[in-house]
Amino acid sequence: MRTKIGAALAGLLVLAGCEHYGGTYLDNSSACDEIVDARERLDCIDRAERAEDQWREERRREREEKEREDASAP
Repeated sequence: MRTKIGAALAGLLVLAGCEHYGGTYLDNSSACDEIVDARERLDCIDRAERAEDQWREERRREREEKEREDASAP
């Protein structure tokens, strides 16, 4: 349980750092390679992929919103 919470917090910190500095998304699935249990490893990879998908969707929405604001500006 602690491992899962730690991995989730690490992923959130990476996302927060990328958002703050405007950097690109860093795939966190390589951290999952150290997990021995196959089911936990697959769960970890799945969480990393979902976090990346959510990050990309949020970035897409931000770009679209900015484009709309730029188009409506005089």
